[in-house]
Amino acid sequence: MTDGYSVDGGLEGIASTLRSAGSNLGGIGAPPPAPDAGDLTGALTMMIVGFTDSAAEVVLGVGIAGDNVAAGSETYLNLEDSARQGLPIVQ
Repeated sequence: MTDGYSVDGGLEGIASTLRSAGSNLGGIGAPPPAPDAGDLTGALTMMIVGFTDSAAEVVLGVGIAGDNVAAGSETYLNLEDSARQGLPIVQ
């Protein structure tokens, strides 16, 4: 800004990174097929299901974090812009 007051919008970059990470994780696809592990097949399959469920929660959480950071950034930038408008211009 020409009056020497500026606001850094860097939080939007963080929000974008979080959203991209969530999309990338979510795009990995379906869990692998059940392994052929003999007597341990059932136990290993349950472990894989647990890992898949946990990964889905991470994807959801990262996406929500990105949305929350973006909302906070927008609020911050709006408040800072309002504060800037109330400042006298110093020549």
